[in-house]
Amino acid sequence: MNFPVYILRNFICKWLMLLFILSLLYGCASHLSSEIYKLYPGQVRSNDSIAVVHLGKERNIYIDGMSINSRNWDWGSAHLLSGSHSITWQRTFMVSVLINSSGWDKREIHLDVNLEAGHVYILKSGRTTGHGYRMYLWIEDLSSGEVVAGIRKP
Repeated sequence: MNFPVYILRNFICKWLMLLFILSLLYGCASHLSSEIYKLYPGQVRSNDSIAVVHLGKERNIYIDGMSINSRNWDWGSAHLLSGSHSITWQRTFMVSVLINSSGWDKREIHLDVNLEAGHVYILKSGRTTGHGYRMYLWIEDLSSGEVVAGIRKP
């Protein structure tokens, strides 16, 4: 009994498509940078004596008026001295054309936050869908899960 060629071809095509999708996802995930932006003068300090801010997938970030992530270079995290800092960033979301005819919606936020030495923070964003659509941007302390500035997506 001969094995039908079209079944074999269909099987190979599905596996090639799966392999393509997995490699695409790996490429997107590996884009996140691990580079560190040191935002204090002098020698490199231990993580116990500074505040670490992971930038995640956020873009157009300004910390204390200094541009961090741009189209030319992406930093994975910023290291700062403890104390009060001003952080501004924006996030663009893909949305229904019923919300915005371009299919994109953007939210920018400016937060004044007190960062503690030895703590690790992350910039986060999220949105709701459907009726009452809203966008949220916040800064979270990774060790406690506490929101230190902004409003977390419910």
